[in-house]
Amino acid sequence: MDPLLAPQHTPPQPTVTSLSLARLVQHPLTTLFTWCVLAVATTLPLTITSLIDQATLAASHLDSALDFTVFLDPALSAKESQAIRDELSKRADIESVTLISKEEGLQEFREWSHLANALEHLPENPLPATLTVRPRLRSEQAIAPLMQGIKAVKGVQKIRADETWSQRFIALREALSMLGVWLFNASIVAAIIVSLTVLHLDLRSRYYALLTRVPSNQRLNWLRKICLFEGVWLSLVGSTLGILASHVLVWGIQPWISRLATTYHATFTMMGPDPTACAVAVGVSVVMGLFAGSISSRV
Repeated sequence: MDPLLAPQHTPPQPTVTSLSLARLVQHPLTTLFTWCVLAVATTLPLTITSLIDQATLAASHLDSALDFTVFLDPALSAKESQAIRDELSKRADIESVTLISKEEGLQEFREWSHLANALEHLPENPLPATLTVRPRLRSEQAIAPLMQGIKAVKGVQKIRADETWSQRFIALREALSMLGVWLFNASIVAAIIVSLTVLHLDLRSRYYALLTRVPSNQRLNWLRKICLFEGVWLSLVGSTLGILASHVLVWGIQPWISRLATTYHATFTMMGPDPTACAVAVGVSVVMGLFAGSISSRV
């Protein structure tokens, strides 16, 4: 027998909390279906958010792919080379500049060329000082002005860089970033629409099931409270299941990511959704539960 339909002469009435929980248990299939839908709706944006964050972190380790080398005039002194390095470091479109002196360059050449004995007979060091430049670019159009600006600096002899590769890399990175933002926004809208629709349909049917069996107008406010609490319980449990599912999903794809990172001689560990994002998801879900309970309990 439904707890709300107990004889009126019975001792003290149960609380709204206990009644709402009892009604969820009385309809296990409906409750489980609603929880599953809410869990999926919560999992989608959380997982996409996690993947975007991890992709952004991984992309930060690929910034070295844009590095290019600037060869300075061999006649420049160490002080003049350092001055050029300091000048380029002040540019807003350059993230870092590393100076490799003539001596350091010659030492590196000795180590990998195996020509140490031959190099000892050279009258002077023929290698110029070089700069390794890591740009800070926001669009593929920015690479050309940067190259022209560096070439115009007095003392720069040559730049070794693949402008086409840099443009393609930046364009691809921006396209993936925009795609991630679009997918995240779309998943948020879809999650809200699906969650509110399922909650409204479920809570409306529960409310009318009670309303038709308890026609007394004196209990309408009590029934509305029951509906609100049911919305909170459904949304709270559903969002919690969604958070757990998103962590399991991220954990499940970790082996694939590890194998991919190994091919690049790197290690990368996927992380679950950020705690702040999880807290926001629970809060938004509870608010939707209250809203759905409010509109569902209107006669």
